[in-house]
Amino acid sequence: MKYSDPSTWHEGVSDYEVAMRPRPQLVQLVSSLIENHDSVLGHLNLKTPEVYFVRNLPEDHVARYIDGTAPKLVLVLDAARIARTAKKYGVNLVTAFEITLLHEYGHAWLDAKFASDRPADEEEEEVVELFAQAYWRTADVEGSSRVLEQYAERLEDI
Repeated sequence: MKYSDPSTWHEGVSDYEVAMRPRPQLVQLVSSLIENHDSVLGHLNLKTPEVYFVRNLPEDHVARYIDGTAPKLVLVLDAARIARTAKKYGVNLVTAFEITLLHEYGHAWLDAKFASDRPADEEEEEVVELFAQAYWRTADVEGSSRVLEQYAERLEDI
C-alpha cells in the first residue's frame, strides 16, 4: 500500500480521492486479511492485491476492483463507507472488510477469465457476493469458487 508518491500509483487509482494517510490500524487489518487469503488468491490465480484507501466512491460502492488489472489486481476501498455499512447491517468490522476483499477477488477472477471491458451487472454482483459469503463461512475455496465457475460457464454459453 503506497500513498506518498502519486507517480507510483496505478493509473486507474487517479480516478478516486485517495486517502493519503489512512489509519494505520486499517492498513494493518487489510494487510493481515490479505495475508490470510493466500489460498483463495492462489486458487483463483490472482496475485496479492495492491490496495488504496479512498473516499467518496460513487453509487453506494464500498470498494472497487480496477478493471483490467487481474491477475495483479488493484483495489480501492472506502473504509468509512465499509464501516457505515457494517454498522447498518450489524456486521463486525473485520468481517465487513474480509467479505469486501473476497467480493472484489470474485470480480477480478471473472475479469481475468473473460478479459473484457464488460461492466459488472446485477447478476455478477450477486454471484461474487455469494462467493464471498460462502468462502467467509466455510473457508472452502474449491466449494465456494464453484459459484464463480458456474456463472462463467453460463457466460461462455451465451
